[in-house]
Amino acid sequence: MIGVTLVLMTGFSRSAFGLATEQIGPDSKARPALPQPGWASGLVEVPRHGSRVYSIWVNGAEAFYFNAEMEGVADLVRSFSKIRLRDHIVEVKAGEPEIKSLRGRAFEYNVSFNVASGIALHRRFRKVVPAETFEPVLTVHVRNARERAALEALEWPDNVIIRNSVSGLSLTSQVQEPKRLLWYASVKFEDGTPAFARKMSTTVTLWEKGQSLGFDLGRVSYKGQFLAAFSDKEIARLKSGDMWLTMTVGDYKRTPVPSHSRLDVESLVLNPDDAQPVTVSRFGF
Repeated sequence: MIGVTLVLMTGFSRSAFGLATEQIGPDSKARPALPQPGWASGLVEVPRHGSRVYSIWVNGAEAFYFNAEMEGVADLVRSFSKIRLRDHIVEVKAGEPEIKSLRGRAFEYNVSFNVASGIALHRRFRKVVPAETFEPVLTVHVRNARERAALEALEWPDNVIIRNSVSGLSLTSQVQEPKRLLWYASVKFEDGTPAFARKMSTTVTLWEKGQSLGFDLGRVSYKGQFLAAFSDKEIARLKSGDMWLTMTVGDYKRTPVPSHSRLDVESLVLNPDDAQPVTVSRFGF
């Protein structure tokens, strides 16, 4: 978490409330951006960019705002493309946005980066939405003809998926955005209770052959329920063994590894009412 001001907020957006922390300007020696629990590998490099003008944290949702020259925009896109994510989505929009601090000070920006985790992420999962991974998204705003031309000339990384809503702007992605469905599982301890307890939770991680780092898919709920979005290709890879799911029981300090207990793909169902409980052992601290 990055911040210099701690206040009590109510009514942030329309539903968030609680403690909020903001920081004005880029990193400093006193307050550098540091990797946070749950952040994907490489993510911290984006908020460390020198063009950052403002950032705010509310209930685990963190947003960073940058006012960058086009060379800086290209740097941010490259840094974003190197994060260990399933998808690297860059939204391109028109406009000259600004963000206001908690005290009402306005900051112009042309790039924003949103990271959901903690309470904020759990709230998003409770909403009825199309199947999403809820991974960080980078948004680039086109403010004038010069920036428009620079984006068209930009050599986009091969793994970036571009969502372009700017009329007349020609941008092409090398990869297509996967279509996913929500799959559900029920996870319980050996005594039949939900795989969730005080100071202990069960993290589900997606792994793939040849990679030492997995994808954090979230945690089993206090009811013992788990859900995640998978494409047909990902389900096929899970069935072939090219990818697999693990369940890591413990507190936030326990790091998932590929050898932890498996969550079999056959335990995933499209209807949550059809989920048959999978058992996992409690972790002894």
